[in-house]
Amino acid sequence: YRTSALGASVQGMGRDLETGLARLVDRVFRERMGASLLPTRIGKGPGRSSPVRPLPLIVLPALCACAASPTVPSPQESLTDWLAEASSEAPVVVAHRGLSATHPENTLPAFEAAMELGVQMIEFDVHETADGVLVCIHDKTIDRTAMADQGTEVASLPWSGGMDGLDVGTWKGPEFVGTGVPTLEVALLAMRGRTVPMIEHKAGAPERYVELLQRLDMVDRVVLQSFDWDFLTAVRALEPRLILGVLGPTEHYQYTETTDQMQFWNFCTN
Repeated sequence: YRTSALGASVQGMGRDLETGLARLVDRVFRERMGASLLPTRIGKGPGRSSPVRPLPLIVLPALCACAASPTVPSPQESLTDWLAEASSEAPVVVAHRGLSATHPENTLPAFEAAMELGVQMIEFDVHETADGVLVCIHDKTIDRTAMADQGTEVASLPWSGGMDGLDVGTWKGPEFVGTGVPTLEVALLAMRGRTVPMIEHKAGAPERYVELLQRLDMVDRVVLQSFDWDFLTAVRALEPRLILGVLGPTEHYQYTETTDQMQFWNFCTN
């Protein structure tokens, strides 16, 4: 991601990067929400407390696009134009897997809680089931969030009678017992018009992503990112309008002169 704006904003805030980020995020939050995230003064020295951590969803350099705007794009507004314009203001707040600090990650409660805070973007992860349904889950297996501990892979389970019956909320707390895995379609419909979905492809055929986004008429309302550059190349060929985020480099995918000519659009690119 292009983080020059974030880096410039943090410069001069002192040697304590955490304190600098806390101040930066708190300033943006106060401007948008009218309240502070920091109940005490931050910094070190006489009369000051230790740095106070802001809400986890708001602050991690990897989760902050270098843009900010208090609203999502209007239906008539280009998402690329909105991101480009917002980059001159302040960081866009991106909720990582929803409000995952306090809610089960990649679930509707986490997404709803993040949207209630007014975040402009929600990042979440997507796998494909054995019968071709795109579902919101981070790991390759269901073990961690479904507390299965059996090495069962998402790709080995069907949606009906498999993934749709999982409880991925109990591990986070008793108040989330029975929380299920949402499909990508359900998640997108919940976010439409309220925030910008930042879909991270973990697995699944490019055709399934493109078909779903086209059917929901959301091709120009989302960011689709992946560490799999072959996937992104295929998506670009199928639907050139999609904004793509190229993650990496990785051991398998390295930046080369050829890569630079692929016409990928980073989500901060106009």
